[in-house]
Amino acid sequence: MLVQALDHHLPELSQLLDEFNFIPNWRVDDVMVSFAPEGGSVGPHLDNYDVFLLQVQGRRHWHINEGDYSEDDFIEGLDLKIISKFESQQDWILESGDMLYLPPGVAHHGIALDNCLTYSIGFRAPSQKELLSAYTVSFNEYAKDTFYTDPDLKLQDASGEIKPEDIQSLQDMLLSAISNKTEFANWFGHFITNNLDELEPEYDLLDESTFRKTLKQASHLNRYGNIRFSYINNNDTVTLFYSGQSVLLSISQLNLIQYLCSSHRLDCSELHGFNDKELTIDLLYTLYSAGCFYFDE
Repeated sequence: MLVQALDHHLPELSQLLDEFNFIPNWRVDDVMVSFAPEGGSVGPHLDNYDVFLLQVQGRRHWHINEGDYSEDDFIEGLDLKIISKFESQQDWILESGDMLYLPPGVAHHGIALDNCLTYSIGFRAPSQKELLSAYTVSFNEYAKDTFYTDPDLKLQDASGEIKPEDIQSLQDMLLSAISNKTEFANWFGHFITNNLDELEPEYDLLDESTFRKTLKQASHLNRYGNIRFSYINNNDTVTLFYSGQSVLLSISQLNLIQYLCSSHRLDCSELHGFNDKELTIDLLYTLYSAGCFYFDE
């Protein structure tokens, strides 16, 4: 049994992701939990992204093969890339507390030796097609359109020929759509933090006055597991991206932004220690109102 994105629902699992802050958190995908009885297995397969396999309960026997596979090696008609003929090159038995890292493209086969739980901490690796498709949708909605022009068109003998310089002009026109690094970076920040799951907040929102009072008394402010934070340092300003939205902030708030991005469970005493307390509380309330945070009950 596989349960995807369980970190979106269980605070303890979203906080587990903070232990992987040595990897940029825009790469985070989710924590998938799998349960298998003795002999249970998904089957030999591979993923096109980085994954850490954390054994939580029971034992699982992992086999890997670092060889190359083509589409002909996979069983047709399945969502996962299950390998039809798999040979083990290396193997380990993981017990509770052990973890195995798998780079992208490494075939692996895990077989439960008894009732076991495994957490798969996956990291996104956007594909070229995914990025191009998503950017095109955004470009169609917001960008100003331009049309092909050829003021230097020369008379040609054969009207049916598409000249190399025509192809170059058309390709340049397409490439110009992503040539502005600032615009592309802004799009990417919104795209990569956009919620995969639209979850209803578990608590009624407080008004600003009550929020301020609660923030003074509370020990922790928690980020919902489905909310992703990332930022871009613009040298004199910082853009914080959250749930497909963004806010432009002063560079003086960089330390605060770094703290917000680094932890799902924020210490309120630390939050009160940042420079310009009013700006800090204003930002926290903006994010709270957007459904990013909740207080402990």
